[in-house]
Amino acid sequence: MFGPQWSRAPRPRLQETSEALYALVEQAAAGRPPRAGLAGLTREVLHLPRRARVSSQDVLDLGALALEASSDDLESAEDLAAYFIDRQIETRRDALAEKTLLRTEDRSPAGRDFTGTGQRLPEPAPYLAERSGGLARQPAPWRSPYVVVAEEADGGGVEIVTPWRTFVVRDAVEMARIISYDSRRPRGADIVLALPAAFAAQVANLVSGTTARPVWYPLGPAEVATHPTTGDRRLAVRRSPGDTGPGWATPPPPQDLGLIRAGMIATSLSAGHHSFHEVMRGAQLALDGIPGHDPALDYQDNWGRYWNVHPLTEQELRDHVARDGLFPDEHARALLDTPAPARPRPPAVNSAAPVTGPAPGEPAPGRPT
Repeated sequence: MFGPQWSRAPRPRLQETSEALYALVEQAAAGRPPRAGLAGLTREVLHLPRRARVSSQDVLDLGALALEASSDDLESAEDLAAYFIDRQIETRRDALAEKTLLRTEDRSPAGRDFTGTGQRLPEPAPYLAERSGGLARQPAPWRSPYVVVAEEADGGGVEIVTPWRTFVVRDAVEMARIISYDSRRPRGADIVLALPAAFAAQVANLVSGTTARPVWYPLGPAEVATHPTTGDRRLAVRRSPGDTGPGWATPPPPQDLGLIRAGMIATSLSAGHHSFHEVMRGAQLALDGIPGHDPALDYQDNWGRYWNVHPLTEQELRDHVARDGLFPDEHARALLDTPAPARPRPPAVNSAAPVTGPAPGEPAPGRPT
């Protein structure tokens, strides 16, 4: 299962991973021969399509993924399958590789093509609405679109075709994570999902919450249509004969960005996927693209970074999060024997009371762990 890694990886790591994988194979086998369990585990973790045959390369890929995973990721098949999606994001492999990018004429990133057809970027506007067999041009509601195109998979979800592998994403949360954490998406771009309509609506709601960007989804079957003679390529959506409304919709903007950010912190830290700083920096990048956002939500990257995490108050953080009621910078200052006088900081969101703590611009000799 480990191929060349068998002679390269440290022996304790190989033993730990082998034992964990063997336990997962036994669970997947459920009384059947181990080979059947290995095939079932590989299919689940690598998100293989229903009719795809499990190849020897797939098994090697499973072994390589397991060697990269932590012991927590090897607790169950579901955990390892989630780690497969994590690695798509962390390493920009497969789904988020350069080969799946749609580009403008000047080679700027403008979307993702998960169909594997290698077609060029469709024209951003207008889009086509099909009613009663005819196509009519309609004004596009989006600005600076970043288009994500994928076809429906057998059994639901979408199929992601790349030069290296084809896999299926049926969980809207997993698809939303791939789209939300696409580092090639330009800041300030609207996100347009040319995905199966019902699945796209679920994904759009999640992506809107994590990116705070308008996310457009089709209200009927959507595709990229190519004119047979001119070669003109445009987004097209099929509507019912009597439906004269718009072909695309977007979820309402999130009402409490601080609450969304707090949820991302809780999820990422508990899973060990991202640090507090990484989540706050990522959220700040999204906030920077929202005109008129509350400045009290801005992340201050200094020793006082833990003092203001809306919607939690400073006292709630001291009572329920901080060790011994003290923030990390206070512990660090105690060790360094350099107490700092309390200074006023910007008030917390929706609060008129000043919060005390290190000043936002205060220099720090090092970052506390």
